[in-house]
Amino acid sequence: MNDWTKSVLWLLLGSPIPALIYCLYTAYTSDQYALRARTWCGKKNPPNFAISVSEATSNPDSARYAWTLGILLHVYPRLFQGNLIYKTFNDSLQQRSNVFQYAWWYSWIYIDWFITVIECFSLVGLTLLTSHGKIYAIHETFVGIWITTSQLHMLTSSYLEQNFNQRRSSIVKIRRILAGSTIMGVFFMLYLYFRHNSRCEPYIYSYFCFIEYAVILSNMIYNMIAPPLIDYPIMTVRNLCTKKSPGYNYNGNFPSNNDERAELLKNNI
Repeated sequence: MNDWTKSVLWLLLGSPIPALIYCLYTAYTSDQYALRARTWCGKKNPPNFAISVSEATSNPDSARYAWTLGILLHVYPRLFQGNLIYKTFNDSLQQRSNVFQYAWWYSWIYIDWFITVIECFSLVGLTLLTSHGKIYAIHETFVGIWITTSQLHMLTSSYLEQNFNQRRSSIVKIRRILAGSTIMGVFFMLYLYFRHNSRCEPYIYSYFCFIEYAVILSNMIYNMIAPPLIDYPIMTVRNLCTKKSPGYNYNGNFPSNNDERAELLKNNI
């Protein structure tokens, strides 16, 4: 993959970020700000000052179109990247006579690809079927699926990167930090959401909204910095499977422990 292609991927993967900023700006500068910041739980109307992402990206039409365009533009590169990683890894394994030796890592790559596909389609679903639509229950279902799969994708990707990729350690560390902080943010966000619905306390929903902003932006940045890792774990695994470093006697067996794997990576990359 050349630098131009990676630049296009960066641009498309990052397209939801300016769209979200525009939607929030439009919502907070709207003449109907006070009305849009209001929330209901039961028959109560506790005071709040923040606007949720669902509300900000649903109205007005200009915000809804900008958000929808940003999401749709970033879906293809997400699927493209996932398919490329899966296909190349699969092809490299098919060249080996002892494919079953690598079944564990093959399964993790497949799981990561499968979760990525579900995450992308659930994101499209919750975007097209907004919270202002007549079928809010479906929107809510898509939200739940997206939250679950996005966190699972971060976990599976972080696990694979920890075990295979040492070529771009700084980016890998940043992605692991983003994954950990996002997962913690999701738990805190859900806690505030259910607390708001059960207790109807003032400003709790506003705190939920700000954590929601952070979680979504963190997830977008996590995916945006993935293109430099397009070689992971394919090239690393291919090197281990098919190449021998000068002066290094490698018998083709997959490393059995962390120290051996680290030594192989050091000599093959």
